[in-house]
Amino acid sequence: MLDLDIQQLLRSADVSQINFQMAGLTVNGQGYRQVSDCLSDRPMRHRLRVTVNPAIVGHQALASYDPEDDKLNVRSSDILGTPQGRAQVVHECTHAQCDLRRRSSAILDEEGAAFVAEGWYLLAIGEDISDPVFNLSTNVQQIVRDVYRRAQQASAGQQVRIIGQQRNNLRGFMRRGYGYGSGHYRSDGIRGQRFRP
Repeated sequence: MLDLDIQQLLRSADVSQINFQMAGLTVNGQGYRQVSDCLSDRPMRHRLRVTVNPAIVGHQALASYDPEDDKLNVRSSDILGTPQGRAQVVHECTHAQCDLRRRSSAILDEEGAAFVAEGWYLLAIGEDISDPVFNLSTNVQQIVRDVYRRAQQASAGQQVRIIGQQRNNLRGFMRRGYGYGSGHYRSDGIRGQRFRP
């Protein structure tokens, strides 16, 4: 049942409106929709599996994504019961979207994009992203608010771009504030499935 609840979250209007690009990474509602198509409560050929296993989720997180095994790991089965839990699922499904697109991306860029998507979702549902429960640094909050504001002012469907100093700042915040290192995430699709534009 959790698989289908996450599927519904990814198809919700609040997630569907996320639409931005950074460092060649496109994060948008269509991508979340295709990730949602990989979720099922029955066996299927191209499946994204959801596993409740607190032992393999980092101590400060509620969820994690494993691109090698195409698995969304969550701390508890009631993760969707709070805005924080839903936002972290959106964050991790941003990684799944990159995996589906078979993108090899810089860790600092992909994490920055995932945090922007997480913050965007929280703003879309009316949350105060400065609440410490969300663990978004002040610097990340400022960028998320700007990206969200620009999206609200843009024409329908127009993609917001995160470039220049904002991208550099996000990369720095990922390194200094969250402890992410250099290197790349390598993605190979979800069970061989690939993003179809």
